[in-house]
Amino acid sequence: LYVPLNVGEEITHFMTFDALDQRQRYSEEEIEILLFLGRELMKAQRMERLDDILHDFKNPAIATAGFARRLKQLIEKEGLKDEDSKIKKYVQILLEETSRLQEMALSLYQVGKGQVVNLTEVLRNRFDINREAIKEQLKQNVSLKEGPFHDPLFVYCYPIHLERILDNLLNNATNAIPIHGGILSIRTYTHQNWACAEISNTGLISEEERLRLLEGEGRGRGLYITHRIVRLLKGNIEVRVGSDTTTLVVRLPIYQEEVPKVSKVN
Repeated sequence: LYVPLNVGEEITHFMTFDALDQRQRYSEEEIEILLFLGRELMKAQRMERLDDILHDFKNPAIATAGFARRLKQLIEKEGLKDEDSKIKKYVQILLEETSRLQEMALSLYQVGKGQVVNLTEVLRNRFDINREAIKEQLKQNVSLKEGPFHDPLFVYCYPIHLERILDNLLNNATNAIPIHGGILSIRTYTHQNWACAEISNTGLISEEERLRLLEGEGRGRGLYITHRIVRLLKGNIEVRVGSDTTTLVVRLPIYQEEVPKVSKVN
């Protein structure tokens, strides 16, 4: 039995199994077990390769964040004219993104501490970053819409996790907009005990693809990461398909501050 092992669309290896007894074929159950073994072996190989890359990822991430902070300090020291406000904005974005890169590098070894975070503020910030990404990609005829928002809308999570969720969903929604253009919109609201972040884009998906998205099995590793983190935060994802739109809703538990119990004095 020959089992092809592939990375993406490319077959890189074959596993070969020889039966010790005489037989015409392997059973379906045996083939399924051997295929599972092949998938696990490829996962182990990818993890080993990833570990090599990540080992050297931390140092440039920390260095880049450090230089971004120095650049901001230099600009603040020298001062800028009012017409140079865009430079300040871009430097601030550079600082935030490189600092985030540093946090991601360090989180490979330690996750950090959970915090109370304003979901609306984080979504709007990531939307601004995605706006710049759209410009860099030279995507044409993409209209951006924001709101309405429920602000503030607090959740308890690791900030880096929340940013990764929203970045992946915004990136996927942007890429799903047809080549002739369309709309990308965001909003936040509450539903029962859930804090909801909604991302909509022009473009339709099939029912089969919708169900795959719900299971985190859509194309690309980003959705798998997103679903894994959402489950970690005790949330869920809903996918809705309209007449010409696809909408993803991320639901996370609303943060409710614990009220200290007051003991009664007799």
